[in-house]
Amino acid sequence: MPVIVRRGIVRAGRVVVEGVSSRILRGKGGWFLVSEPSGMPPSRVRYFQFRDRATIAADGETIVFRFRRGGATVGWRGRAYRLHDMSGGRIRMTQDDREVVAGRVTPSGVRLDVVAPELLPIVRSLALVLALHSEDLSRVGGLGSA
Repeated sequence: MPVIVRRGIVRAGRVVVEGVSSRILRGKGGWFLVSEPSGMPPSRVRYFQFRDRATIAADGETIVFRFRRGGATVGWRGRAYRLHDMSGGRIRMTQDDREVVAGRVTPSGVRLDVVAPELLPIVRSLALVLALHSEDLSRVGGLGSA
């Protein structure tokens, strides 16, 4: 099940999951709103470029990513996940030794080819966080050739 984020220069972009496209809108206070399927309220994503941090607010839960050299760690629903270094354009996220997300950076965003079932409730927001982080890395020259 590929998950694709297509970011735009003028518009905030779209997230496509199993052929279903969801709009990304710019909200107030630096938040992005990601429309969810079947009438669910939109999730919110905020990327703090100069603080190396991102926040997902979805379904009453808040998930905080703290980016460090070599990746990031995040806790959600009692589990710890590690986002590995994205330099080189490869996306890999693990829980212990189990791969839960795998994909790559694309010229217009990201493409996730593997997503563990437990991450499906936040897959759209997670993909946007990864796309925003890849944009930040490319601005500072840390992504290399994607």
